[in-house]
Amino acid sequence: MEKDSLVNIGGNVENALAGNYKIDVQAVLREAWLHTQQSRKPINLGIAFCFFLTGFIMYAGASYLGINLVSSAEQDLAPLSLINLVATVLVAPFIAGVEMMGILKVIGVQTEPRLVFAFLRRSSWVALVTLISSLLISLGQILILPAIFFFVSLSLVVPLVIEKRVSPMQAIVLSIKALRFQWFKIFALYLVLSITLLLLSLPTIVLTNAGLGIVGLAVFALGLSYLIPMYYYVKGILYREIFGMKIQQVNADALNSHGRDDIFSA
Repeated sequence: MEKDSLVNIGGNVENALAGNYKIDVQAVLREAWLHTQQSRKPINLGIAFCFFLTGFIMYAGASYLGINLVSSAEQDLAPLSLINLVATVLVAPFIAGVEMMGILKVIGVQTEPRLVFAFLRRSSWVALVTLISSLLISLGQILILPAIFFFVSLSLVVPLVIEKRVSPMQAIVLSIKALRFQWFKIFALYLVLSITLLLLSLPTIVLTNAGLGIVGLAVFALGLSYLIPMYYYVKGILYREIFGMKIQQVNADALNSHGRDDIFSA
């Protein structure tokens, strides 16, 4: 019986740090759209869970502090920001599961909604790297350019913590060093997705102003059901091409039980 072996797909850390990788914006978008057409359900269900969990945390935090989320006063902005930060950190391990769905799909591994819970054992490091990244992006908002720089440069830190098993600070340094070589192309990808989101909101605004708010929300939700998975597939393709990923190629006996050629184990 042959032993299981690790197979690397895509790039690797050494080449990433040397800038030995290429990003084709059009090719990434085409592949991400293909994956979106093939599989939307797992990511959408994962995001839906994270959305409701965030809402529950925000409501619980606001109720505890006696804040009205709908009509909060100016003096409540600081507590609301704190609640939002806490919610972001607490939900981060589940969002990490969604991010890994995007990566696994683009390397040919079947994904399921329950993967949103699959990486909780790394939750402390995921929460910490998310907190640091959020603070850097927030501090950068004083000047818009630093905020954009950190948003793009730190966009792959979570899978680095999970898949490469590096510390939060190592992930941040590694991500900034590696992404700087193709920063503008990566920025272009996120810009296209942001513009798509903006265009998607226009019919919703028009329909709402015409008294068809429910129809507008339905149109917006339908659009998001495509755009959200595509966003995570774009990130998955970027991670694959820049850092690569090691998966476990199992032997014939394992194939009979798992039903696929490659298994990932973080």
